[in-house]
Amino acid sequence: MALIRWRNSGVDWPLSSMISLFNDPLFSEAESDCALVPATDIRETEQAIVLTAELPGLSGEDVKVSVENNVLTISGEKKNESESEQDGCRCSERVYGRFERSFVLSDNVDQAKIAAEVRNGVLSVTLPKSEQAKPHSIEVKVN
Repeated sequence: MALIRWRNSGVDWPLSSMISLFNDPLFSEAESDCALVPATDIRETEQAIVLTAELPGLSGEDVKVSVENNVLTISGEKKNESESEQDGCRCSERVYGRFERSFVLSDNVDQAKIAAEVRNGVLSVTLPKSEQAKPHSIEVKVN
């Protein structure tokens, strides 16, 4: 289900406002697929950049992390089926869909040491910084 920004104008919307609502970036086809685009957080430490993505219900076998031409790509497929029966009524739901999200890496990432793991539906990708990018101090000589 897509979320739509609520606007309380206090009056009936004229036709021009209704047309602009459909051009609103929050009201688009891409938004209807928001469940298949993993929400991500990116934080930086002195040693690495850490990317976390929410992938509820998925395991490491369902997710692929790859790096090609300085672009990190997270992809996978969600397959979820549930079935219940209550008071003679049967309810069956299925959710299927592929997702993919890409990030351009900076030159200060040591691509050979990238590590990824899935734990409790959260993917953590650690992008270690190269030695040149890590903070270091320079001794100042006093004459």
